[in-house]
Amino acid sequence: MWVIAEIVERKTGMDFRDYIQTRIVEPLGLRDFYVGLPKSENDRVMTLEHVGDPLTSEDYARLGVPEPPVTEVTEDAILSFNQPEVRAVGVPGGGGIMTAAAMTLFYQGLLIGGAKNGETIWRRDTLDFALNVISGDYVDPLMGHRVNRALGVVVAGNEQRNFRGFGHSNSATAFGHGGAGGQIAWADPVSGLSFCYLTNGHDRNPMRMGSRGVSLSSKAASLLEN
Repeated sequence: MWVIAEIVERKTGMDFRDYIQTRIVEPLGLRDFYVGLPKSENDRVMTLEHVGDPLTSEDYARLGVPEPPVTEVTEDAILSFNQPEVRAVGVPGGGGIMTAAAMTLFYQGLLIGGAKNGETIWRRDTLDFALNVISGDYVDPLMGHRVNRALGVVVAGNEQRNFRGFGHSNSATAFGHGGAGGQIAWADPVSGLSFCYLTNGHDRNPMRMGSRGVSLSSKAASLLEN
């Protein structure tokens, strides 16, 4: 993601954080949405912490799923975002800080392609291109289901969408991305609904975390069924 930030800066001559602020955040009228948190806002941010006990190797074996590999998203990496100097960086791909309401409205902008005043932020053909699944037959090594990755987001797809973090009530065209520790954000073009759930308590149990996310998404998506 740092490469994308570099491309933005070279093409626009702007700091990527300023570009996001002036070309996306302000036109969408988003409040409390930061990529690069100002020092004055630090006292408003919840402190991240890890909760619960991680699954053991024996737990994974009993469940019949492979133990996930260690990645760069470690507990120490997550907790580093409690440091004001790290929050100020606006780390691409994981350093945005906002309220759940602000993220929900951002996804509404992706649904309509721009601001409510009619200002175009993203062309329709650009959004359609970004939602093309490009991951082919690549599967999640933990669950064994296709990951349905587009450009920066996951597309819900078929009846296995719950394995991608979406609710059973989402349409196949819903798109979004789950975050570390149980964060959820998605939009559904069929219903017009967007949803976000954020927590500062990062769950160490991925099975419980995933089940909670699917339950929350299913309940949110079902609100418009009637």
